[in-house]
Amino acid sequence: MATRDDQPDLRCRPWHPTRSRWLAELAANRVIAVGVAELPISERPELAGSGAVAVLPLIVAGRLWGCLLCLDRATSARGPDDLAVLHLLAEMSAQAIAHVRVVASLIEAQAAAVSGDRAKREFLANMSHEVRTPLNGVLGMAGLLLDTELNVRQREYAQVVRSSAENLLALLNDLIDLAKAEGDQQVERTRFDPLRLAEDVVAMLAERAHAKGIEIAIYPHPDLPRRSLGDPTRLRQVLMNLVGNAIKFTARGHIIVHAAWLDEGGGAISYSVEDTGIGFDAATRSRLFAAFSQGDGSSTRRFGGTGLGLAICRRMVEVMDGTISCRGEAGRGACFTIRVPSPEVSSGVGARSTLVSGATLGARVLVVEANEATRAAFVAVCVRVGLVPEESAGCTEALDRLAAVGAETPRIVLVSANLPGASDLPSRCPKGVACILVAPVAMRTTQADAQRLGFAACLVKPPRIARLAEVVGRVFERPDNQEDSDAGEETGTHRRSQLRVLVVEDDQVNQLLAKAVLEHEGVRVDIAADGHEALEALARASYNVVLMDLLMPVMDGLACAREIRRLERERGLPPIPIIAVTALDQPDVQERCRQAGMDGHVRKPFEPKLLRRILRRTVAERKRRA
Repeated sequence: MATRDDQPDLRCRPWHPTRSRWLAELAANRVIAVGVAELPISERPELAGSGAVAVLPLIVAGRLWGCLLCLDRATSARGPDDLAVLHLLAEMSAQAIAHVRVVASLIEAQAAAVSGDRAKREFLANMSHEVRTPLNGVLGMAGLLLDTELNVRQREYAQVVRSSAENLLALLNDLIDLAKAEGDQQVERTRFDPLRLAEDVVAMLAERAHAKGIEIAIYPHPDLPRRSLGDPTRLRQVLMNLVGNAIKFTARGHIIVHAAWLDEGGGAISYSVEDTGIGFDAATRSRLFAAFSQGDGSSTRRFGGTGLGLAICRRMVEVMDGTISCRGEAGRGACFTIRVPSPEVSSGVGARSTLVSGATLGARVLVVEANEATRAAFVAVCVRVGLVPEESAGCTEALDRLAAVGAETPRIVLVSANLPGASDLPSRCPKGVACILVAPVAMRTTQADAQRLGFAACLVKPPRIARLAEVVGRVFERPDNQEDSDAGEETGTHRRSQLRVLVVEDDQVNQLLAKAVLEHEGVRVDIAADGHEALEALARASYNVVLMDLLMPVMDGLACAREIRRLERERGLPPIPIIAVTALDQPDVQERCRQAGMDGHVRKPFEPKLLRRILRRTVAERKRRA
């Protein structure tokens, strides 16, 4: 037998394959080498035809995994050099086996990790659904209660209920967002409108800002393309966090969201959220993006929260290969900027061309707004539309400009509703000048009321690009400055007696909430508790729109939507608008809804106003397609 330590020492010993003591020799990393003639006669038949034998151990991870058996026709055992070569071969075999075992263990670990990540995502989705569903009822019913006649104490209690539910929802969103940011690394690459994305975010949060007396606006830079390529879901979430933070930490002044495109490295989208809030000092800046960190972490801090928002933003921006930065000064506001690679993919002639043409293109418009930053943003919006803007800080100054001799008179006046004398401005303007009222949601008037005051239209503040272009075009088409009473969602008018809606929802509280919200708008509502009941209801009656929950017993919302579309194709029926209303918070929910044939998506808990707006928009879109 031969042994191998640092310096091999070869000694011949009898070998017997059935004796356990030879396993101990191999386990000790010893090489066994012997001539067959030296073995007992009873053992030789097992090695007939061989003159000598060598057995080398295969040691893997410090343990005997097997052995390399060499049979030799020579009558004497191999010498040290030959055994050293054989031992090297055995070591190489052992290393190959170890490598295969490591690869196998890595594959197994990866499978376990994928399974764990899938389990985590499923847990988050279920938790999101189970918690958001009752929160939707709490927030919705509190909102409906506040719309009723209450005494001072009752209203205070109802406001506390809604505020507490909103805080709980914010905490839930932060925790779920942080878990998703740490686990989900797949980046979406789809075409999106970068300005529309910012408009959607600001539209959702504008009412909260206006309730605090804060002006909020979007400043579209001239080089911003119509279409870009990137991850709009993550960008929207980051922007929601940044604008929400700005509203939270701003008591007065303004918030401006800048949207720009940078011609660097193939192109990048840049969003900056600038506010006039509390700002931060140098010491605070160093920990702003750390998880669970707040600018003021003391027990006497004025602002609550988890301290997760900016950490989530940083993680999501990094996943998109972007950067996030901030600047500010204590007591003088802050500005957070994100830059994300996003090449322009605009198609057609004039990717950055204006939205109006003909006589409207180049028309002069007078922007009347007291806040300088907000006014500058409105001016940029007018330039984007294709108008030639002028500025005025108040109604008196605006009238002086309109009365100026020798100057080209603006054809349109955009006036902020919160300015002194705004309601009297149309009656004091020169003939041929159309006034458009720009009002926060809380101050928004109906189109009929606006026309009684002499306004050609009423827009929600801040005005969307497409809506402003549409209204301006109509004003120029109508010399009398009269606009259709059913001009769209932002006029605050809609038909109250013709809509019939089917609500498919298994939760009784949410059934009651949806029914109350829609009936308050004069809409006729029927209820179905699952997909099968929805199909039966659609077979019995005709509906203008279906509001569809996704997770339901018997038949879920996605399966029901697919079945509705199949039946429509078979029977040659026009497609009915289907809007998903769900508490699921998975990145692919919207795509799954689209593939099932749904027209829109509303996440619970929803604001009643948002549900009404989406309902009207979806029905109007279906009518235009028809």
